[in-house]
Amino acid sequence: RGLQDSLVKTQNKVVAMKDVVWPASSDAELAVRFVVYAPRVEAGHSVWVTGNVEGLGAWSASKCLPMVHVGSGLYVGQAMVKKGEVCEYKYKIVDAGGNEVCKEEGSPRKIATDSGTRFVVKDEAFNYPTKVYKAAGVAIPVSGIKTSESTGIGEFLDLKKMVDWCTRTGLQL
Repeated sequence: RGLQDSLVKTQNKVVAMKDVVWPASSDAELAVRFVVYAPRVEAGHSVWVTGNVEGLGAWSASKCLPMVHVGSGLYVGQAMVKKGEVCEYKYKIVDAGGNEVCKEEGSPRKIATDSGTRFVVKDEAFNYPTKVYKAAGVAIPVSGIKTSESTGIGEFLDLKKMVDWCTRTGLQL
């Protein structure tokens, strides 16, 4: 599939990382920058962050913070959070109509904003509810299977010993 435009074009605004600037912090608020790696965003979908603080929409589906795409599956969003406030948040993927397609599994992520800090950066990966399929196996031609009972050229009867070995090593057939 590669990097065809139709497969990597998301609904998130695309910007260069150098163009993402920090908002000015105040005595009462500080800037929090969320950076998430979400490699499995389909064309027409976008990445958003939602949370319990006002800057992230207070868990409201219509007031979430849209993130910008900076390339290579990285998405950035910035929000102002009151100093000393515990911020709980989750990332989610929505379609072009604003409908939630995928939300992170598990408990919300948490960050505590220290009063002496000017800004906070959170770099992490999207916690997909379905894990990426991973597998291991053996691919060998029959002629490559040689046992002490065979004539040395690989025989179909040697396949049984190969299957027995796969079972002993924990490979599933």
